[in-house]
Amino acid sequence: MVNQYLVADLKKLGLWDADMLELLKRNDGGIQQIDRIPAQVRAKYKEVFEIDPKWLVRAAAHRGKWIDQSQSFNVFTRTTSGNALTEIYFLAWNMGLKTTYYLRTLAASGIEKSTLDINKKPDGVVFSAGGDMQESASHISKNVLQPVAELKNEEHASAGDVLGITTPKLCLLDDPTCEACQ
Repeated sequence: MVNQYLVADLKKLGLWDADMLELLKRNDGGIQQIDRIPAQVRAKYKEVFEIDPKWLVRAAAHRGKWIDQSQSFNVFTRTTSGNALTEIYFLAWNMGLKTTYYLRTLAASGIEKSTLDINKKPDGVVFSAGGDMQESASHISKNVLQPVAELKNEEHASAGDVLGITTPKLCLLDDPTCEACQ
């Protein structure tokens, strides 16, 4: 989705060009990390995840007095902290919100940006042919793929053991020592 108002403001400032479009795509539409955009414009166009969720709860609570039934209020947060989420939900309850609809968080990984030039760094500098990209690929091949290839030769090792990652214990329903099932 294109924010026509942001585009119009960027055009007025002479900042709307192909490089700006690429920066917007790289940042998933967010402008807070783009230094070319003036601070007052960045403050005007924030994503919901860039706004304090406690402020959103307060705004919903203040709107609530003009709503007869209830409102469908989503909690948007970047945090994964249980304590922070508890604070947000207790604030909503204390302020009289009748319900919260969904908890919206950011994905653990991003989508592939297939329309962008992979040879450009985010700041617009182009990689030299065979330079940084080739060295990074070589590093990945030696340090990640080689141990996985060695795994095939080991009869009882798991991929996590070979890569130095602690393998989690599986939960068995008939295991009385399993804390997850109690």
